[in-house]
Amino acid sequence: MFVVSDASEGLRAFAATVVHEVRTPLSSLRLCIEGLICAEGLSRRDRRRVELALGQIDHLEYLTDQMRFLSAPCAPAPDPTDINDVVRGVAREMEEMASGRGVRVCARCAGGLPRAEAGRGPMRCILVNLCRNGIQAMDRAGVLRVWTRRAPPDGVEVVVQDTGCGIPASAIDRVWDPFFTTRPDGMGMGLAVVKAVAESQGGRVRLESEPGRGTTATVWFRVY
Repeated sequence: MFVVSDASEGLRAFAATVVHEVRTPLSSLRLCIEGLICAEGLSRRDRRRVELALGQIDHLEYLTDQMRFLSAPCAPAPDPTDINDVVRGVAREMEEMASGRGVRVCARCAGGLPRAEAGRGPMRCILVNLCRNGIQAMDRAGVLRVWTRRAPPDGVEVVVQDTGCGIPASAIDRVWDPFFTTRPDGMGMGLAVVKAVAESQGGRVRLESEPGRGTTATVWFRVY
C-alpha cells in the first residue's frame, strides 16, 4: 500500500514557515535539557530520561533541517570539498543507527580523487539522507555499502547501495516528488531533499532499484 501526496509551492512555503517557527524553541529546549544532564545529583533513571529527550530533539532538528533544505536549497559552494572525508564522517555517524537494526555499514573510498565542486554541508545532507533511507529499507543482516569513484572526464561519484526491499517499478518515477513515500511511517522528504540539494550544487543523482534485492543511488559532482 502506498501513501501518496502531492507537493506544491504552497507546501514549500508552509515548510519554510514551520522551520522558522520551530527552530528557535527547539534551540531553547536543547539548552535547557543539556543543562539538566550536567546537574549534580541526577539519578541514573532521570539521566536516561534526559538523554532520551535529547534524542527526540535531535530527531526534530533533523526533520526541520529536511524542511529547510526542501524549501530553500543551498547556494553553490565557494570552496571545493574532499568527498572521501565527508563519506568517512557520515559512515561513522550511521553506524549506531545501523547497528540498532542489525545492519552493517561498509565504506570504501577511492584514492587520489580530486575535490568536488560542492559544499561540505550540502554533501553531508545528501549522504545522510541516502544512508538513512537505505538503513530503514533493510532488516537484520542487511548491508549498506558506500563508495566513491572517479567519473571521467570531469566528475566524481559517491554510490550508496542497500540490500533492502527495493522500490516497485510503479513508484520509481515519483520517489523524487516532495512528500511522496512508499512507507506508511515515512514523510517523503528524504529523496526530494537529495535531488534539490544535489542540483543546487551543480550535481545530479540517479536511482536504480529492484524489488526484493535493494536500491543503488549514485550522486555525481563536478570536480574542482
